[in-house]
Amino acid sequence: MALRRALGWAGAQTSTRMVLAFFSAKISAVYLGPAGMALVGQINSFIQMTAGAIGSGADTAVVSLTAEKRTARGGLPVLWGTAMHLVLVLAGALALVVTLASAPLAAWLLADKKYWPVIIVAGLAIIMAVADRVILGALNGLKQVNLIAKTGIGSAVFEVCAFASLVYTFGLWGGLLGMAAICAVKLTITCIVAIRSGLVTPRMLTGTFDSGTAREIAHFYPMLLVNAIVPTLAEILVRDSVINGLGLEAAGYLQATWRLSNMYSGVMTTALGFYFMAHYASLPNDADRATMLRRTVLQLLAMTAVAASSIYVLREMIIRVVLTPKFLPMGDLLPLHLLGDVFKMMDYPLQMALVSQRRMSWYITQAAGGPTLFALLAHVWLPLFGTQAAPAAYATSHVVVFFFLLFAFRGKLVAKGQ
Repeated sequence: MALRRALGWAGAQTSTRMVLAFFSAKISAVYLGPAGMALVGQINSFIQMTAGAIGSGADTAVVSLTAEKRTARGGLPVLWGTAMHLVLVLAGALALVVTLASAPLAAWLLADKKYWPVIIVAGLAIIMAVADRVILGALNGLKQVNLIAKTGIGSAVFEVCAFASLVYTFGLWGGLLGMAAICAVKLTITCIVAIRSGLVTPRMLTGTFDSGTAREIAHFYPMLLVNAIVPTLAEILVRDSVINGLGLEAAGYLQATWRLSNMYSGVMTTALGFYFMAHYASLPNDADRATMLRRTVLQLLAMTAVAASSIYVLREMIIRVVLTPKFLPMGDLLPLHLLGDVFKMMDYPLQMALVSQRRMSWYITQAAGGPTLFALLAHVWLPLFGTQAAPAAYATSHVVVFFFLLFAFRGKLVAKGQ
C-alpha cells in the first residue's frame, strides 16, 4: 500500500478528528481552564498507559498474525478469541486493583482523594479500551484501511459530543469522567462497524482460548509493554513535577502544548499505522527495506518541519482560535517542543522497523531510555529553566533517541541491492 493512499485515509480520519479536537479543546479551555485541562490530561494518560500496557501486545500480535492464521482452518477465531480472552482477563484484574487503590491513586494523579470515583470509572474504561484495540487489530490485520478510517471518523464525532456535553453540564467532573465515556463510545462504534462489515463476528471474538496462540501473542509483549507504559508514565511524571514546582496553571499550558502537537502529528502517525509495518515486513531484501526507511524518514522530516514551522509562525492566532487568550503564555513553550516533534516523527518509522524485525533489546533500550531521559531532564532542569524545562527535555530526548536509532541501523540504512 502506497504512502499516498495511506495518507489519504489517514488525512480523512485525522482531519475530522482535528476539527473535532479543536472544538473539544475550545470547550475544555473555556469550561476547565489550564488547571482543569492538566487534571483531565492526567486521567487520560493513566487510561492510555494502562490500556496500552495490556492491549498493545495483543493488538500488534493480531495485526501481524492475522495473515498467517487466515490460511488455517478456524485460525482467525482462535487468534482473535484468544487475544480477546487474554486482554479482558488482564484488564479485569487491573480494574479490580485500581478500584481497591482508588483513593491513593486519586491523591497522586489528581491531587485530591475526593476524585476516587473517577479512578474507579477509569478502571472500567481500561476494559473497554483493550477490547476496542483487539477488534481494530483484527481489521488492520485484514488490511481494511477504509473500515478503520470510517470507524475513526464515526467514533470521533460521537466521542467529542459525549465529552463536550459532560464538560458543559458537569464542569471538571464531567471532563474527568468524559475520558471513560470516550472509551465506551469508541468501543460501541468499533463493534458496529466491524460486525456490520461481516468480516468480524461476535462468535469469532469469543472463540476458544488456545494456550499455544496465547504464547505466540505473549512474544509481542516485552517490546510493546515498555512502549505502552514508559512514555505515558514519563508524561504523568513530568506533568506532576510541573504541578508541584510551578502549579496547575503552568501544567495546563504544558498540557495544551502537548494537545496541539498531537493534533497535527496524528496525521503522520495514523498513516504509518495503516501501512508501514505490514509493507516493510513484506519487502524481500535489506536493500528495499533500507530504501523504504530512508524515504519514509525524509518524508516525515519534510512534512513535520513544514507543519511545525507553520504552527510556530501562526501560534498566537492558533492559540486564540483553538483555545482562549488565557492560554497565550503557552506560546513560549512551542519552539523547543515543535523541534522535538520533528525528531519524534523521524524516530517513528525506525522504531516500527525494530518491532518488525523483532530486535527486542534495541527497541526496549530506546523505548525506555528516551522517555526516562525526558522525565529526568525535565525534573532536573525545572529549577533552572522553569517552564522551558519540559519542552527542552522533550526535544533533547528525541534528538538522543534519533541518533541512537541511526546507530542501531548503521549499515542497514545504506544497504544496496546486488
